[in-house]
Amino acid sequence: MTKKMSESKASDSTEVAPPASQISRRRSVLVLALSGAILGILLLGIATYCHGKTGFEKTAIRLLTPLGFGWWLLGACFLSALLRRSGRQAVLLGIGWIAMTICTCDPIVSIMTRSLEESVELATLSKDEPLDYVVVLGGGTGLAPGRAQLTSSGDRVLLGAELYFQGYTKNLITTGEAIDSIGGKKRSGPADQTFEIWTKLGIPESAILKLPGINTYLETKGLAEAIESGQLANKRIGLVTSATHLPRAIRLAKSHGIDDLHPIAADYRAKSEPYYTFMDFLPGTKGLSQLYKNQHEYMAKIVGR
Repeated sequence: MTKKMSESKASDSTEVAPPASQISRRRSVLVLALSGAILGILLLGIATYCHGKTGFEKTAIRLLTPLGFGWWLLGACFLSALLRRSGRQAVLLGIGWIAMTICTCDPIVSIMTRSLEESVELATLSKDEPLDYVVVLGGGTGLAPGRAQLTSSGDRVLLGAELYFQGYTKNLITTGEAIDSIGGKKRSGPADQTFEIWTKLGIPESAILKLPGINTYLETKGLAEAIESGQLANKRIGLVTSATHLPRAIRLAKSHGIDDLHPIAADYRAKSEPYYTFMDFLPGTKGLSQLYKNQHEYMAKIVGR
């Protein structure tokens, strides 16, 4: 009888004990949580040390965004793999975390951005010998309720107006048309939007010329056709667009036979001074968005567009 009771207790004890796999999973979750806490405290601590309460708040907000949280979680997984001494997993997670940091970190993305912005020798402008026309490529505008407005690349539109009012050019050219929406509905294009903004600023309609084109290739082609037709023949022409976009615009203009444009850059994105905060080294949509634009320019160069 005593033997049977002993066997029953041993059986009950075996049933209650969790399996080894479950213990392992619990341990992994615990190590991951600990790793996330360590990484979060470390980042917030550095930010607070460098920038005080403002650094703490901005870093916390950055880490709570979808991109920041994903980066923090990937870093926590990497640290967890190191603590669990899972070598192969740690290497793969570490590569992914470093790659994500490079792709979303402003200072690193700025290196690529600056390489594009500094690859074209800019024109020297003079009020004593103003340009006959300044072409502002389409972009940097959008539609608000009842009016046109500037968007993130709107510095090019503003710069064109500044050049006119400051006497560096006698006339302005705006380019770009919208792609028809699904169903064929016509929309207001960049040229029309820029025209509206310029005329509201006081630039006379007679000083503005509009050219078509749904992309840079067709815009520069339309400019070449206007020159060949005699409309812009023998005119000194400047070309304004975003600094990272300027190399491609000049390259496409040359492919259409326009060799004497005066490059003028707007909308610089790389920082002009070597000043960074700790938060700049954290992932952000600004860096990711600029990486996309830089990649677009390099891919266009590879395919000859």
